[in-house]
Amino acid sequence: MLSTHDVVSELIPNPQFSRLASDEQIERATKAREANGIHALLAENGATAKRLFFELVPAGAEVFLGASVTLETLGIKEEIDRSGHFEALRPKMFAMDRATQAREIRKLGGAPDYAAGSVHAVTEDGQELVA
Repeated sequence: MLSTHDVVSELIPNPQFSRLASDEQIERATKAREANGIHALLAENGATAKRLFFELVPAGAEVFLGASVTLETLGIKEEIDRSGHFEALRPKMFAMDRATQAREIRKLGGAPDYAAGSVHAVTEDGQELVA
């Protein structure tokens, strides 16, 4: 029987997945995503990504953000949750009582004006993985 120590010591990251994608790989993945009906916007850096995000989400919109290190790192979560320019659903939902307001919580999260989060992987053939 394996112990927790044995299992953890076997979890060695694959260095292949620590390399950034090449421009050619990004182009292939972008074209494949478009062919799969997923419009792709490419940003050279975080500031550009943040600008593009807020060009797509108008002030006053109801926004649900899934857990995302990317959205936090770019300052998008902070802007959505605290600026007062958006109706941030996640903080509202966490403030509600799950025992008595479960239905209302589900309704809020079920059909926001806008929802954003992270995908965990994008393949060159245009598939996305969310785990």
